[in-house]
Amino acid sequence: MDYIVGKTFLTICELGTFGAAADTLNVTQTTITARIKSLENALNCTLFTRNKSGAVLTKNGEHFKSYARQVVQTWDAARRDLPLPDTANNSLAIGVDLTLWNPIAAALLTLLNKEAAELAITIEVGDKKQLNEKVRSGGLDVALVHQPEYSSRTIVEHLLDEKLVRVQSVEQPSPYLYVDWGDEFKRLHDQALPELARSKISISLGPVALQLMLKSGGSGYFRTRVINRHVQEGTLEFTPNAPEFSYPVYLLQYANKDINLTEIKKIFIQVLEDENEWF
Repeated sequence: MDYIVGKTFLTICELGTFGAAADTLNVTQTTITARIKSLENALNCTLFTRNKSGAVLTKNGEHFKSYARQVVQTWDAARRDLPLPDTANNSLAIGVDLTLWNPIAAALLTLLNKEAAELAITIEVGDKKQLNEKVRSGGLDVALVHQPEYSSRTIVEHLLDEKLVRVQSVEQPSPYLYVDWGDEFKRLHDQALPELARSKISISLGPVALQLMLKSGGSGYFRTRVINRHVQEGTLEFTPNAPEFSYPVYLLQYANKDINLTEIKKIFIQVLEDENEWF
């Protein structure tokens, strides 16, 4: 399978019809049909069931989707990295979890540019699902995540432990702001605090929730390294008798990437441990 056919397949998956895929890819619907027919012949199975409402993946099509993503993302990674700048000996594509992006991404880029000047560096911010999938397919070399997915194509390494603790504004400790730290946090949170399981205010990004709390008051769960400075300054305080939740950070690495990450991991850990200074 080549990149064009893989891209065509995934575009149909995303848009739901051959016609919409043809419009997006700027080709005729006949071309789209021919590409998919050729792919189905090569795989000896049917990938889509077509009806009046569009194109629906068959069981084989669903199974094939991850392989198509791998081909497309590998090609995108090669196109992204090549040609290397004249001053670079290698490239490193890093993914950063949305919950870590501010200010981790900027701090990482600053230190990597200083300590690993020989690398051509790309940083991408995404959610855990995107990052796990991209590392697994080789679209990213490494990623910092809180919830890794284990695979034969990835290496998972625990970097450090983090906690989610409840803090509140000293001047205005309400309302409660539910911050979405992922499915596992929600499960444990709702078990420990059923009265707060349906909060009036729910925010998907910790940095946004923190800025809201600092400006308008409230309480919520945040990572310790982010809120320590605000507690020390007296603008926030720990909520008495509130349960704490574990929130470790992992380094997810594409197993086939041939690069020594020893020094890079030291930089990752340094940035994470000094996060309070960057925020």
